[in-house]
This record gives sequence, structure tokens and C-alpha cells, in this order.
Amino acid sequence: MVRGFTGVVESGSELVEYFYSIWHWVGVYYWVLLIIAAVFAIVLISAYKFDRCYIRRFKPADETKLPSPSFYTREMNEKARELGFEHCGWYVQDRGRLFQCTATFWLWPDKLTLLLVGGGKLIGLDYKTTFLYSKPVEGAVLVTSDQIGEVSITGVFDKEFLVHADLEELWKHHKSRVAFFEGKVEKFNRSDVLGEYESLLRRYANALIEHGLARWLDKGREEWRHTIKGSLQGYINFRRESRKFTKQRKRLSRRAPGERIGGFRSTGIFARIHELLLPPSEIIEDAGVKSGDVVLDFGCGDWNCTIAAAKAVGAGGKVYALDAHPDVCEAVMKRAKKKGLRNIETIQSDCMTGLSNGCVDIIFFHEILHALGDGQEKVLKELNRVLKSDGVLSFSEHGMQEEEIMASVAGGGLFRLLKKGEDLYRFVKAVDG
Repeated sequence: MVRGFTGVVESGSELVEYFYSIWHWVGVYYWVLLIIAAVFAIVLISAYKFDRCYIRRFKPADETKLPSPSFYTREMNEKARELGFEHCGWYVQDRGRLFQCTATFWLWPDKLTLLLVGGGKLIGLDYKTTFLYSKPVEGAVLVTSDQIGEVSITGVFDKEFLVHADLEELWKHHKSRVAFFEGKVEKFNRSDVLGEYESLLRRYANALIEHGLARWLDKGREEWRHTIKGSLQGYINFRRESRKFTKQRKRLSRRAPGERIGGFRSTGIFARIHELLLPPSEIIEDAGVKSGDVVLDFGCGDWNCTIAAAKAVGAGGKVYALDAHPDVCEAVMKRAKKKGLRNIETIQSDCMTGLSNGCVDIIFFHEILHALGDGQEKVLKELNRVLKSDGVLSFSEHGMQEEEIMASVAGGGLFRLLKKGEDLYRFVKAVDG
């Protein structure tokens, strides 16, 4: 007899049939992966082929009239000022409602490095990326970024990226690259940083067109588009860059710049995906929220759990919605007013709640731990402080394994596991912090 996944195989014919079924599913799995890869390739090549690219991407903007910058933009710009970069103004991308991106330009005092901090919304998704540029007298333009982004297919740019790197780490890495050229680097024009940036884009576009990888779309040579040859080459180069990305997978567990409370659940499409995977109603039911309870939604982000909890606790209960982003807090109150809910109060903070000891029955702590970085212990102590002795900490973190979760949440001795479901964990206080 041969034991397998499907039970006991008692004859030679059954053994053949058993291995045939395994081979069949391996084949199905292979073809599914192949189809997914093919669809991805077609989408990416099409994006290269039909994307209309511009030399003049930004125009000067009045900082006072810009929307509230994201945490990423704030953190990168604040760090640029701390490091000693000189501010060169705010710029905005004006290409319709789908392209609401800003750029902040900075210049290092020796004028050998230009810094661009990009933020805003691109086709409804969060746009956040930082570039450092330097121009060696001989050789490709040095580019250091925190995103894989656009890949140079002409050799005009020599780009390296560090996933989830803060500006200090990016700057340190970029300086080491510039130092290799021993001062043989061109200076940027302080009075025309936008023109300097556009000259880099034009150099890139000219190289593409010279190699038959793109074509101009207008007589003024301000807009261009990849040819089929250029689209295919772009896809090939993207695949090569992706291999470099896989080598940096461990960096993905780090806190990304600007990633604060609500960092996952307030990011558009990812919020919708999270809601499909873990509906608020399921979280409310698992945590045991009942009428009259006091609930803290720590890192309320997309606010769906806040609204659901407010309905569950009723007029006799209370829901505190905490998030570090002021826009999120404002959005929560607007949604509460629209729903006629008066038992919600927002707290703008990235850690301290300002609540009294042992006053909360239920704490929602979902998809937040990864964003805390070195602040995990401080936050967990605060949650332990405000939770009642018989209260519940409702927890989920899709990006972490069970061993990591237990080590992070229960490892400090503040909480102990009460119940574990497929996606949700229920912790209770182990000791008073």
C-alpha cells in the first residue's frame, strides 16, 4: 500500500492514477502561472506603448494653495531641510484630475546633487517617490531612488534604488556614488532647477529616439511615446530591475518613510482589498463588540471599522478613532455626520491616546504593526494602559507570520493570546503596563 495525500493507494492502477492526478494539477498550476505572466507582460508593454510622456511635467505652484501634503512628502521634505539641502520651490503636475502630483526640488549647497520629492495622487493611487540626481562629466547621470520606478533603457541614467529607504540612507548611498568621480561632476543651476530637471528628461528622450525606441508626438518636441521596439525593451529592462528588487525583499518589513498609523488602511485600492479580505462586520463580531462598549480604533485609516463599531455600541457606547493623519480624522467626522452617528470622537496621534487608564473595552489594531517600526513597544504599552482588565485587543496583520505576531504582541509580556482564527487574533491583558 502507498499512502498519499488522497488516502491509501491499494493497486498499481490506482498508483498510476494517483500520480497522473498530481501531474495534472502541476500542469494546471504551470499554465495558470504562464497565463498570469503573459497578461502582466501584455499590460506592461501596453503601458509603455500608449503612455504619453512629457518633458514639461511640472509647473511652479503656490505652496499655500496646495492640498495638505502626505506624511511621506512631509517626512522627506523635513529630512531634506535637516540634512542641509536648499529648498528650491514647489511644483505641481497639471495633466487633469487623474494626475494630482507635486514635486519639491532641493539642491545640495555644492550644487552637485538635485533632489526631487514627489507626492500626491496618480490615477487615484498614492504617488510617493524620491530621486537624487548628479551629473558626472563623463558617463551616465547618477540616479538614486527609493522606488524601482521608470527604468532607463538607453544608458543615459545609471539608476540604483533602495526599497523603503529614508532620505538619510538614500543620501548616504548617493554621496558614495558621487565620491567615486572625485569631483568631476557638473553643477546644477540654482536659479532654474525645473529647467535642469527637464534637460535630464530631454536627454533621455533624445537618446530613446536616436535608438528608435521612441518618437516625438509634437513639433515642439515636448511630448513623446515609446515605439513597439522601445516598449519591448522597456519590459525586458523592467524584468531585470525586478530581479534586483527581490534581493531587497527583507527591506519590505521596514517602516517606509511617511508610513504612520493608518498607513495601510488609508491607501485607496489597498483599503478596498483589505475590506474584501476582512470585512468590518467580521471584525466586530469576532471582537465581541456589544451595546454600551467603549471602542478604540487605533489607526482607523479607512474608518470602516469605526463606523461599524459606532453602530454596534449604540448611543450608550463610545468609539475613539485614532489616526496620525489629520485628513483621515476629518474624513471620519464627515462620514459620522453623514451617517447620523454622534458617538465617535477622533484622536490625531501616532501613539499616545490621551485616554484614562483602563477605560476601553475593545481595541481594534489591524494592519498597523508593520508601520510602527521601532515604536511598537511604546504603542503596545499605551494600548495595555487604556484597555480594561477584561478587555480585548482585536488584531490582524496579513504581512506577518504567526511566529512574528506572537513575538511582537505577546513577546513583551503585556498581552496573551486568547483566541486565534483564520485571520483574526484576540489578545487580552497579561499584566498592567
